[in-house]
Amino acid sequence: MPRSGTSLVEQIIASHPAAHGAGELEFWTDVVRKHEGAIRKEPPSESLRRKLASDYLGALARHSKDATRIVDKAPGNCDYLGLIHCVFPNARVIYLRRDPVDTCLSCYFQQFSPRMNFTTNLADLADYYRGHQRLMAHWRRTLRPGTLLEVPYEGLVADQEGWTRKLLDFVGLPWDEQCLNFHETERTVTTASVWQVRQKIYKSSLERWRNYEKFIGPLLELNDLHA
Repeated sequence: MPRSGTSLVEQIIASHPAAHGAGELEFWTDVVRKHEGAIRKEPPSESLRRKLASDYLGALARHSKDATRIVDKAPGNCDYLGLIHCVFPNARVIYLRRDPVDTCLSCYFQQFSPRMNFTTNLADLADYYRGHQRLMAHWRRTLRPGTLLEVPYEGLVADQEGWTRKLLDFVGLPWDEQCLNFHETERTVTTASVWQVRQKIYKSSLERWRNYEKFIGPLLELNDLHA
């Protein structure tokens, strides 16, 4: 989901000298838009898979030619994990999971582009979140074991080093102390979290929704989804 901690995790990994954060790429959204008819009928052919792999690696190389790991943190990629896994079966997927009410409330407070108009209505946000969770449950069942790492935002805040080590190990990078000092890393960040990733990890965003509890009725039902 947007506002779940994806920029933070990208910044942590991008602070590693062998990694690079490419931001939110539109590659897979564009691919699905272009090839939707064929993809809906059957898995992509071998020739299409090779072409998509070559095109995507070329797109990543334009962001960094030296990095051994590159992060594409577009939240919308979760919609296309079946296609991505089909083209790159060894790719690693990091899924950020944050308190659903905090996540949705943070979306509501943010001025997103018009195409994300579901974020302007609390009931719509709650429905979108439920649909998102159903989709993620599907990927958990169908993706090959070891493909997906779920990172609880609250857990990352509580144990920064422990989860940073898990993240680096998951993507096959050796430990580097600079990843704990991610706020010192100088790189371009264009998401709504541009200022947050310049700060050390803080706890003030945890259970922020309690300050607005009497105003956010449609979101409170999502508490049942938080375990």
